[in-house]
Amino acid sequence: MQVLVRATREECVYLAVGSGTLTDIVRFVSHRTKSSFISIPTASSVDGFTSASSSLAIGRMKQTISAHSPIAIFTDLPTLCAAPRAMIAAGFGDMLGKFTALADWRLGHLVWDEPYGERIAQRTRNAVQGCVNRVEEIGIASEDGVRSLMEGLIESGFCMMEAGYSRPAAGAEHYLSHFCETKLLRENRPAILHGTKVGVACIMSASVTKK
Repeated sequence: MQVLVRATREECVYLAVGSGTLTDIVRFVSHRTKSSFISIPTASSVDGFTSASSSLAIGRMKQTISAHSPIAIFTDLPTLCAAPRAMIAAGFGDMLGKFTALADWRLGHLVWDEPYGERIAQRTRNAVQGCVNRVEEIGIASEDGVRSLMEGLIESGFCMMEAGYSRPAAGAEHYLSHFCETKLLRENRPAILHGTKVGVACIMSASVTKK
């Protein structure tokens, strides 16, 4: 809200330099002021950098608000590698969530005849597998590992953009993550990184599926 209050009516292009939360704020403000923005991620923590919507905490409730995508994304690999390991791990957790998200998307198509695109689904699978194949390198924040993770996160975002909704990358694991986040907000407890919650929720969702 403070960013929106301080915004001017002059024509400009906003720069979102940071991770997911800051990018969502800039996305929302730039949209409401009819301006463009450029995303400059400093951590490979989420797949929402290309998103057309902002995930904001309003009144202790997590809400998804329509906005717009950045006109460009630029990032610096050494900066990404120097990000806190917890944020890199969160990005990997967000990618792992695509496994259950894709299963949910396919199930929704089979049971309720929801729109489904196999080509987009396969692109998402390839992005996830690329991260899994380099899990050890991601764990030590090597340049090859972090590059693979960031490329996977951006590709996941592009898949959602092309599909026109979040189904290629978000399913039950994201609902569980958002529930947990809202619960923490209402209890005035410290926040937990989005991807961390998604990674745990992915394991929970997969465990239920096995049963």
